[in-house]
Amino acid sequence: MEIFLNKAVKVWLFNGDWDDVVPYRDTEKNLELLKIQKTGPWDPWFIGEHHAGFYQVYEKLTLITVKGGSHMVPQAKPKEAYQMFYNFINNRPINTPVWFI
Repeated sequence: MEIFLNKAVKVWLFNGDWDDVVPYRDTEKNLELLKIQKTGPWDPWFIGEHHAGFYQVYEKLTLITVKGGSHMVPQAKPKEAYQMFYNFINNRPINTPVWFI
């Protein structure tokens, strides 16, 4: 895991907050075991004015929750997944609005 956690590689981990298979709290606990430090508070993210979840910035990655998302976030919450993916590949903050077709 350490090879991926450097400044040359951007990492966004995401979980649906209704995911019974891999709850976001389990992801948080595993990050604690890796001793990765948080660099800010949990902040909300939005699609327009719609509250889409929360994100937490760590020193080497960002953890994102998708409100109402299940284990298959892109299937359950396609707009949220699209905004995350689009902003990730375009190196933009998660809250940056994206035009939906």
